[in-house]
Amino acid sequence: MTAFSDVLGNAMRRAGMNQVQLAQSMRISISSVSLWTNGHVVPRWENIERLADILQWDGLLRAGANERTTNCLECGKPTLSLKNKRRRFCSARCAGRVSARLLRRSDNERELVIVRGDADRHHSAVAAFCLLCEPEGVCHDAKCPLRPVSPVPLGVHPA
Repeated sequence: MTAFSDVLGNAMRRAGMNQVQLAQSMRISISSVSLWTNGHVVPRWENIERLADILQWDGLLRAGANERTTNCLECGKPTLSLKNKRRRFCSARCAGRVSARLLRRSDNERELVIVRGDADRHHSAVAAFCLLCEPEGVCHDAKCPLRPVSPVPLGVHPA
């Protein structure tokens, strides 16, 4: 759970809406609303604004801004990401500084940085897929081909 999902759940209860009704009013899938309310995904900024509008709860804007605020990897300055991907740098200048340092690294060091980034994206993609397949957060298929790399725990089946 995230702070945003808690605020979203409270706003939905206050408005008397369930996930199905909210999905219908936003014209999106129920699984998207489920991912938001379970804290697995923070909605894009435009959806946060729509949620605040539909549910008439400005606290969603504050909670969404808090979830989408990260610190610049170069200078540490807080930066808000309005797009789907999290911003890593507050400005092109900070990103350029990091790029310049990367260019001074050896080929092996640069490749390691790229591989780590690819591994992070792979892990996130597998987690998102698994949570769409098993929204309650427990895998029920021990033979799933993603089982060796899935972060979702395997559920114990009663004998």
